[in-house]
Amino acid sequence: MPPSGVFFTKYWVQPFRPNMDETNAETSSNYFDYLRFAIVLYIFLFVFPAHIVHKTNNHKAGLWAFVNLTGICDMIIIVFFYVAFAYRWALFKLNKKTIDVVTEAQTRFYDFYDLSQQYWTIQILEGVMFVALCIRMLAFARLNRSIFQLWRVLGAALQQYMYFALLFIPLFLGFCFTAHTIWGRRLFGFDTFWGTIIATLMMINGNVDLEKMSNDDGVWTVIFVVLFFFIFSFFLMNAFTAIMIESMYKVFMSSGNDPKDQNVYWNRDRWMRWMCPQLCMNLAKACRGRN
Repeated sequence: MPPSGVFFTKYWVQPFRPNMDETNAETSSNYFDYLRFAIVLYIFLFVFPAHIVHKTNNHKAGLWAFVNLTGICDMIIIVFFYVAFAYRWALFKLNKKTIDVVTEAQTRFYDFYDLSQQYWTIQILEGVMFVALCIRMLAFARLNRSIFQLWRVLGAALQQYMYFALLFIPLFLGFCFTAHTIWGRRLFGFDTFWGTIIATLMMINGNVDLEKMSNDDGVWTVIFVVLFFFIFSFFLMNAFTAIMIESMYKVFMSSGNDPKDQNVYWNRDRWMRWMCPQLCMNLAKACRGRN
């Protein structure tokens, strides 16, 4: 509710299934959940320790295995999957069928708000986990040198963006509070603070209805829009681009392109060591020695 005390009335429809184990398709999906459970457990028990060993072998602290991009993605996959798995089995594996729950709800009042929120929380967790999984799979493409350089550019830029966020986030939240105070009384989209954050983000891209905003409060609209576009569009967004350009310049200048450099371009033996287990490589060397 905005500071003026004026608020909008609205409704929100959230469909959900109180029992997620009724149809044959849902029963089959449970087996995939068991498979995912085993894969995530493998990541936790074997992949993370391998990351720590890799960092320590490269004379870095083992903690860096958890704070780099691939480590963060692995932690998101592990934590979000087990939270969604626990939610699904604790709340949506009922003995009653959906039709029975609906029939009982027609006899007296049932509040399904919390249950529907938890149902959509599971969907959100699955979506975020899928994004982290896509980023993790994309990390394998670093075997290509061009993609590896772009990956290093993003990593170098992210370090600078952490400091840039210390300037960006307070300014952005300040403009959000101001916009919520000015237009939260009458304009839909600014009535809640979370909606104001989304509307302000859209304003950075130039997606703004100045006519409705000026009709509500013309003076403050002019002041807000001038300050907002000057600070964000001309200063912060250009600084955002400059950080990426500087990171790309540093990475491409520090990365050599000598075909004889074995640390850059792999020969056939290095590809075989990467693709095959060590046992297979030892057997191949033994066979070559006999010949």
